[in-house]
Amino acid sequence: MTPAEFDRYMQRAAPSEGADWLDPVEFPFTETELRAALAPWTREPGCETMADDLVQSLRYCCLDRQRALLAIKGGSRDPSEINYSFAAFPNEVFALIAELSADHASRVEKHVESVQAERRTRRLADAMRQASLNRNANSAEEAAALIAAEEQVEIENWRATRERVRRHFLR
Repeated sequence: MTPAEFDRYMQRAAPSEGADWLDPVEFPFTETELRAALAPWTREPGCETMADDLVQSLRYCCLDRQRALLAIKGGSRDPSEINYSFAAFPNEVFALIAELSADHASRVEKHVESVQAERRTRRLADAMRQASLNRNANSAEEAAALIAAEEQVEIENWRATRERVRRHFLR
């Protein structure tokens, strides 16, 4: 991670509007919002502690990432110092949050777009590396088409997830 990348990442990680996000980068929502959104799931047998488990995991991962980013900023290249834990959520969690209110839906969509933009950057870098290995004159156009197609699939999957959550959990 370059210093410029680190600074961009830290700007994204800064809490906005004084919110008490569980994790400003990976999960820019509060504990109250998460618990409200998960209410349909936590009523299911075996899922009663889901909200507690996710809150604890998010807090740990956020602190672990901050520790690693400080090590990176300090110039460390030691994998034990610069690697960190992260929490992965099924899209259904974000879809449930989006159903809380129009404001929540807007915030979720903004987060989904941010994640997609981050993936686009990685896909572009991967495509550029691949193109340098393959001197095909159409490499750039093919890479752009592939990236656009992958993003369209992600958008369609996200919309399908939101609809499935509405039908299944919010009846």
